[in-house]
Amino acid sequence: MARTVVAKSNALGPYKGAWDTLTMAAGDVANGNYFVLTGKEILVMYNSSADTAYHVTIDSVDDSFGRQEDITEVDIPFGTYRMFGPIYLEGWAQTNNWLHVNVENAAILLGVIVIP
Repeated sequence: MARTVVAKSNALGPYKGAWDTLTMAAGDVANGNYFVLTGKEILVMYNSSADTAYHVTIDSVDDSFGRQEDITEVDIPFGTYRMFGPIYLEGWAQTNNWLHVNVENAAILLGVIVIP
C-alpha cells in the first residue's frame, strides 16, 4: 500500500499581512503518512479525540555515524497538539527524502509548517 502525503503549509515570514492557513488532515492508520523533507519542516500533530490519548511513531534512518533512533509511540493526549522540528534530513530522510509518520488512530490530525 502507498503512504498518504501530509499537506504542507508555508510560514510566510515576519511581515504585516503575511498569513497562511495550516492544513491538517487525519492520519492514515493502514498505510502511514509521509512528506518530502527539505530540512525546513515542522510536523504538527493534533489529537482530535474527545477522550482518548493516541500515539504517533516517526521512523528514523542511520545518520553518518550509523546511529538510528525512531520516535516510538509518543502519546498525544486528547485535545492537545505536539510539534516536531525543524526536521533535518540526516537521520530522518528515507532514501527518497520522505519522512515516515505512523498514527495509531485517524483522530490524529497531521500538518506540516515549512519555515522560510
